[in-house]
Amino acid sequence: MPRPKQIFLKALHEAARFGPEDIRVAATLNKLGLVYHEENKLAEAEAAFRRCLPIFEVTYGVDSIDVANVNYDIGSVLIDLGKHADALPFSEGAKHLMKGLRYKQREDRSCPLYDRRFSSRAQAVDRC
Repeated sequence: MPRPKQIFLKALHEAARFGPEDIRVAATLNKLGLVYHEENKLAEAEAAFRRCLPIFEVTYGVDSIDVANVNYDIGSVLIDLGKHADALPFSEGAKHLMKGLRYKQREDRSCPLYDRRFSSRAQAVDRC
């Protein structure tokens, strides 16, 4: 059975036929980034997420939940790489977008988006 990485690499090759800025390329890169992150291939994950981000921004708009998720993913990878200062703009951007889109704002707590005790983004953002 093919591994997820192999499947997404093949899908990326197929999606590229529609052009390098096609949303299918970005969606596949996003999924590939998640696989790389899970495999602890952090440099590859970061590259995949960074490559899909501008396509998502153009396609869905900079205020979309998809852009917020990719910002979160980039921030998460950078934190895992020990690049906390570099991660902050991405984590804060994701926090801002997620709060504006789906979550009630609470000003009495700092946001623990990168705290691994939370099992989901929604749980972490709700604690903000």
